[in-house]
Amino acid sequence: MALIKEDLQAIAEIVADKIAPMERSMNERFDSMEKSTNERFDSMEKSTNERFDSMEKSTNERFASLNERFDSMEKSTNERFVSLNERFDSMEESTNNHFKEIDGRLEVIEYKEGRTHEKLNDLSLDLNLIKRDFRKDIRSLQDAQDTLVEVLKYNGILPLAK
Repeated sequence: MALIKEDLQAIAEIVADKIAPMERSMNERFDSMEKSTNERFDSMEKSTNERFDSMEKSTNERFASLNERFDSMEKSTNERFVSLNERFDSMEESTNNHFKEIDGRLEVIEYKEGRTHEKLNDLSLDLNLIKRDFRKDIRSLQDAQDTLVEVLKYNGILPLAK
């Protein structure tokens, strides 16, 4: 059985249909991660803005004890920034781990796509070899038939066409 161009195209479409859901899934994961990261940053920005607004209001209301309050706020702020830095570091590490995992999956998909491409090339070569062999066999059968007809005509078994 020989594969024709339409068969190869159908095979290519099937392979593309198998890869498309994986690509969509990865895109959805990327979108989800981006959305989650943006929401976290927005939330942290809002929280930080609220804290700074509160600190500014408190400073203006209690101007008499400014030096004492600045010292305590500096300590509190430093602790908060350390906490925020730790959070950022944790988020960065988590995000990097997710990207490494996705990179690994993408490498597997790229490898599989390469193997599939090689198999399709091998299949195409096999098809061409089968076509060539089939043509040789048909020519050989045609030659044998022509020879048989001539022998039958020569021996008078087959009447000559007028």
